[in-house]
Amino acid sequence: MIKTDTKMLIFDMDGLMVDTERMAIESWEICLKKLNLPIDREFLISLMGTTKFSIYSKFDDKYGKDFDYEHKIQPQFAQKKMELIIAEKPENLRKKGLIELINFAKENGLKIAVASSSTKDEVEKILKKAEVIDFFDFIICGDEVKNGKPDPEIFLKAVEKAGVSKENTIILEDSTNGLLAAYNAGIKSIFVKDIVSPPEEVLKTVWKKADSLIDVIDII
Repeated sequence: MIKTDTKMLIFDMDGLMVDTERMAIESWEICLKKLNLPIDREFLISLMGTTKFSIYSKFDDKYGKDFDYEHKIQPQFAQKKMELIIAEKPENLRKKGLIELINFAKENGLKIAVASSSTKDEVEKILKKAEVIDFFDFIICGDEVKNGKPDPEIFLKAVEKAGVSKENTIILEDSTNGLLAAYNAGIKSIFVKDIVSPPEEVLKTVWKKADSLIDVIDII
């Protein structure tokens, strides 16, 4: 039974629903090692929840303006990450509590949507592999917006498409950029723990915190 006036849940994908962030970091490390470039794990973690174009810019800032991430890293990175994902069993790819939360939302008449910084092609492949894509009412991806998280565009587009007010929406996020995007959109967020916790000043912007997706059921 729903305790709040929630009408819609918006899910991030990487690191929240599916355990892809560790695979992304591993893939970046492999690519950088092949190029004999220094590996900064904190830098790689900071890329979580941003669009492909934001990642290009951050790599230019980190490794030089002429780095050319699009050709030096992106093709190999995308291939390696997808190889790691495809090798996983669906039940191992899904994060704890995902199926239970989806079922709870459906049983209580909530709309559920995905708002991911990843490309549409990648999101669809991953959610199909995780065997959850058919549960969602709609999906909005990073290549369908002009501005990536922490800009609120993707979340504002989601509530507009659903026809649900911001006041009746909750965003589920695990990354700094995603939580800031929710805050900038003026929509309540629940922080769900993943690889790394955002800075304390970011956590102060969230509505609630959860150890896993299954704990979200008791909050909403």
